[in-house]
Amino acid sequence: MFKVNRRNSRFIEIYSDYYSLIFGAVAYRVSSIDDAEDIAQEIFLRFFRKMDEVEDPRKWLMGTMRLVLFEYYKKNNREFIDIDEVYNDAGLAFVNGMRETRMII
Repeated sequence: MFKVNRRNSRFIEIYSDYYSLIFGAVAYRVSSIDDAEDIAQEIFLRFFRKMDEVEDPRKWLMGTMRLVLFEYYKKNNREFIDIDEVYNDAGLAFVNGMRETRMII
């Protein structure tokens, strides 16, 4: 019978709790299910390697997601949006007379 040790059990629990959050956030940003699956896999592989040092898994996963997405955009020579340019465009920066304050990644 397969015996799951404590470390693997913790990983399975965290993976089950956070995979859909990470995958959804990545898929939204890269607009490709295949790339999103690869990126989510990379994030969780990195987590597995560092898991014993991680105090807050959600925070660590979200931070690593940003890093891996940056690496993805850099590797694929995807263009970055100039935030200043977006906020200087009145049509994009204001909605119903209110300044748009969402963070753009």
